[in-house]
Amino acid sequence: MLITSISLLLFFLFTDVSAVNETLKKEALEYLKYLDGATCQWFHDNKILEFQYNANATDENLQMKNDFSNNNYTIEDRDYPWRDLFDDPEILRQAFKYGYLTRLSVYEQSAPVSYQINGLVGKMVDIFTNLKNICRYNGTKKCDLTKKEAKAIFYSSNDLDERNFYWEQILNGLGKNIKPLYSKYVALSNKYAQFFNFSNIADSWKNSYEGPPVDQFESVMLKLYDQLAPLYKQMFAFVRKRFYDIYGPSVVNRTGPIPVTLTGGLVGLDFGNIDLIKPYPNKEAADVTKQLQLQNYTVVKMAKLCEDFYLSLGLPPMPDTFWKLSQFEEPKDATSTCFTQAYDFYDRKDYRILACEKVKYSDWLELCHEMGHVKYYMDLKNQPCCYRGPPNGAINEGVADVAGLSLSTTERLSRFGLLENPCKVDLEVEINRLFLAAIDKISFLPFGLILDLWRWRLFEGKLVTLILMMNGGS
Repeated sequence: MLITSISLLLFFLFTDVSAVNETLKKEALEYLKYLDGATCQWFHDNKILEFQYNANATDENLQMKNDFSNNNYTIEDRDYPWRDLFDDPEILRQAFKYGYLTRLSVYEQSAPVSYQINGLVGKMVDIFTNLKNICRYNGTKKCDLTKKEAKAIFYSSNDLDERNFYWEQILNGLGKNIKPLYSKYVALSNKYAQFFNFSNIADSWKNSYEGPPVDQFESVMLKLYDQLAPLYKQMFAFVRKRFYDIYGPSVVNRTGPIPVTLTGGLVGLDFGNIDLIKPYPNKEAADVTKQLQLQNYTVVKMAKLCEDFYLSLGLPPMPDTFWKLSQFEEPKDATSTCFTQAYDFYDRKDYRILACEKVKYSDWLELCHEMGHVKYYMDLKNQPCCYRGPPNGAINEGVADVAGLSLSTTERLSRFGLLENPCKVDLEVEINRLFLAAIDKISFLPFGLILDLWRWRLFEGKLVTLILMMNGGS
């Protein structure tokens, strides 16, 4: 009789637990549906303010953007034992992407730190965008240039001393003003990561790729670089020798690094735009910029040409809102951050680009690259909100880069009518084109890796001397 009573008790107990679990499952699935709509609405409102600030970088717009990020998260939070309720990897992944495999109390505890980080980032972006009081090269000690004006001189000057001067002025001006804020950003970012059981924010970044384990991530990346290194070193040596032949030993060390100001950009990423380094220097490359200008292209017309390319692949046209609301050129009546970026406003219809382009070949390729991001966003529009972004940054850039490489072929440029002599094929000209395209892409990979290695080690506390300098040293 006792055994029968215990059996009945266990039966009713487990029946009740099962019923409770079924109820919780239904509630949790309904909550995922709620999150899909509420999260997209929040992203939409946030992106509106982000775009508004980047198009017109005023203190007021920055304050509105930060206030919304910090104070207007009205999505209802609920805790469910997701891992206990479900074994469906799709459901668990959505819960993970929305951030609900972490207990709500963790977000509540970390929120004040997150607010401080957002404020610091806003201030650093403002400094980067609106740097002023840059001194002139002519020795008058007049320091009245904006960063935009100094950059224009840097890019247009053929005087190496002048280029070096403005490079130092811009980077020193940014560094001096950003350093104290960045020091706080490092400390707060690490503190934020620790709420989520990461030792530092670098480990959190590595984990976001959902690739190799965090403790193996760096070594895997370095092994990938080892595969690229032989080709990269040959290309680097070729470019350095070409610069050495042009500028001589007083400017270029035959066995040392290449001075960054020779590369045509402030951070050394513009190798592909340098006519001096092509393998056949006496062969004129097809001047696509000249053709764009001769044919009276505008920046918007360049974007339309990008759309023609994607239409030829069977992809849908850009929505009307894209053409009405995007910023293609630097505004004359506002100060834009000019951070070239594609935007998804999470309403399945509003997609934009923010850019400050001019009528030239490299800017056309950049526009087409950003439109590649938009096409990717459009293709994801019917996915749950948590899946509308790229799985990781590498996938996102890879999709857009493939389009750019396809656009720059001789055949494609001929079809667009952007070659002066489309029927004339010169193998040396083609080798020049391929070399510049290759070095433009390949030179970024070691740059990106060393930048991440620097960031990881800084946030891991391994760059002790640099950390001391940032915290008050000279």
